[in-house]
Amino acid sequence: MQISQIKSINKKIPSKKALSLYLILAVFIFLNWGFINRLLNFQAAQIRDYIQKEFLEIDSLLFNQAHIDTMYIIFDEEELASINRTRVNVVRRYLKSGEMNIKKHGYHDSFIMYKNYTATSEIKLFGMNPDHYFKNKTSYRIKFRGGDFFAKKKVNLLSPKTRSYQMDHIMNQAYKNKFNAIAIEQVPIILSVNNKSKGVYFIEDFFDKYLIEKNNKKESFIFESGFNGKFQGSAPISKLNNEDGYFNVNTLPKGKKWKNISKRIIDLFHNNNPNELFNIIDGEKFNAVIGLCLLAQDHHPLLDINLHWYYNTVNNKLEPLIRESYIYKISPDHTIDDIWKKFYNKTKKEPGLKLIKEWMDYQENNKELIIQSALKSALYIEEYITTDKYKRFISQLNKEFSYNLYKQNIVLKHNISQIITKINLIKNNQTKYDSTVIINNNITINKDFIIDENTTLIINKGVSIKLSDNANIYIYGKIFALGEASNSIKFIGNQNSNSSIYINSNESTFNFCQFIGLSALNNNLKVPLFKDLWTTSSAITLYESSNVVFWHCSFRNNQVGDDMINAVSSTDVAFNNCSFENIVADALDSDFSDINITKCKFILIGNDAIDGSKSNIKVKQSYFENIADKAISVGEESVVSIINGKIINSEQALVVKDGSLLNAKNIKLENNRMDLIAFSKKEEYNSPKFNIIGCTIINYLIDKKAHNIGEGNYYRTSQSIQDILYGEQYGKASEK
Repeated sequence: MQISQIKSINKKIPSKKALSLYLILAVFIFLNWGFINRLLNFQAAQIRDYIQKEFLEIDSLLFNQAHIDTMYIIFDEEELASINRTRVNVVRRYLKSGEMNIKKHGYHDSFIMYKNYTATSEIKLFGMNPDHYFKNKTSYRIKFRGGDFFAKKKVNLLSPKTRSYQMDHIMNQAYKNKFNAIAIEQVPIILSVNNKSKGVYFIEDFFDKYLIEKNNKKESFIFESGFNGKFQGSAPISKLNNEDGYFNVNTLPKGKKWKNISKRIIDLFHNNNPNELFNIIDGEKFNAVIGLCLLAQDHHPLLDINLHWYYNTVNNKLEPLIRESYIYKISPDHTIDDIWKKFYNKTKKEPGLKLIKEWMDYQENNKELIIQSALKSALYIEEYITTDKYKRFISQLNKEFSYNLYKQNIVLKHNISQIITKINLIKNNQTKYDSTVIINNNITINKDFIIDENTTLIINKGVSIKLSDNANIYIYGKIFALGEASNSIKFIGNQNSNSSIYINSNESTFNFCQFIGLSALNNNLKVPLFKDLWTTSSAITLYESSNVVFWHCSFRNNQVGDDMINAVSSTDVAFNNCSFENIVADALDSDFSDINITKCKFILIGNDAIDGSKSNIKVKQSYFENIADKAISVGEESVVSIINGKIINSEQALVVKDGSLLNAKNIKLENNRMDLIAFSKKEEYNSPKFNIIGCTIINYLIDKKAHNIGEGNYYRTSQSIQDILYGEQYGKASEK
């Protein structure tokens, strides 16, 4: 071999020094591969987002786009710099060790402008996963300090990507509209931070009292059961009973009652006896959430750190919420059994799905019930994605995410088709037969009397039903109490007993019935598991009931409770020729309900005669006398019409507040301390309106925000009307 060839070969052979360097580099790459991989993925994701944004700004011009509002956030430069440093530290920590963010961030002062509203606020970084910390799409949590529209709400500002673009929206719409559940809303906006556009974001509801009220649910709390309190969400299960924590904010109402309930919930989640916990879980809603996940082939919303629960005080049930939904394609070759097996087997392998597995095994027919829920949701979504509401939502997101929306829409339609075509309506193996219970003679009830959903209770004329020993009547089926004018039916509560009637019925009638001496549902004196803490505000509760008629009935001398009757989420409820007399507090309280009241009398009422919250109420030819507080109270976006009536010798005749409308026509008002009051009580609602026709208003209080759309000119006071009500100068002392 020639010397020149040898030299040439030697040049191609690395020296020992070079080999050592290569070896060190290889070892470094090997030891730090996780870091390098996360760095590359993180940067690649940002590059993809950038390329996608640039491309879709052109592509989105192909779509008809709806208007989208802009939210402006203004920080002091030092505050903004501090937020950015925190974000960078979170990213560095993730790139170095893969650690998700579980640390609480501090709040920063800010100023918000949105639509025609302004507010001061506090803002912090939000989110556990790294997709919340991309430079161009950082997630925030805002805590408002009050003011019109904003009130003292909390909201999240998120990239639509973190909520899988349209998926969370679709899932929550199906869940709410088909199963009467709480929906978490995402509203598309353009976000501007210190006059720099951040593109399309979601305003997302926070887990607080505003979310509960927005979804027409009674005051209670929302909590999450996983992650031992480290997750930045609602009140963690471990902190529910911590006075120094969540009892001092909006997450939990205050009071001994709530503390006892929260303690019991903690016990149920941690006592390793799932049957006890499952007794108070709303089975229909839990199956619905699992069914939605089956449709999407995604377990993520079911992980214990993602599952959030609302405690429903009206029916004593825990209702799950659905969030962080993704979607994966169902194999077209799979049968419904294959689809189920794949879904079910995943639950057995994932530690965070232990509760779901236990629930699936809890009932023999749970599989069929969940599959039916999936079908029900699929049929709804198939229709919903053709509506103008959904098209507007998509059009707003198309400004930035059209390609992602298109891809997910293909998978969604595919899965819907698979579920609908592969599922025959599955009926329970056990056939349920309707039955009838007839009461012809007087009886005494000294333990809870329950009529289930497949049973009809008939009570014939002249029967007296006495309730003692704190016994209650629960009607989940139908009840027809058929009294006559000369031979009425009596429901009588013992003076030494707190007894109540609970109605969850779609068709019931009470003719010529007397309700005497009843009290609010209160099981505090009983021992059984969770039921002993179940209380309601009323002697008679109507919950999710429809087509219920009270005809020629009298309600009097109730003993304990805020209300004689409380209608909650009920429709087509009618009171004709009824009387309410000597009532401890409110006579008739309506929450999220539609009620007709005709030719009724309200006399000697200890608080409000009729109180409406997010309700539609029509009152005709009715009489009110000696009402200790408000004869007609219209609040929280209610519409109440009162025609051809009389209100005399009462503290406050007509009161309207908080985005509500009061229509009053031909009402005689005599010797009332105040004939009309209109004011704004809660900041989150619009101004109230009133339409007064044919009424002589002598004494009144109208604040500067109230709108008169009827007859007469009324002076608007600049003073805070709320400060002089509720027993301060006018009305009866109560919670403001």
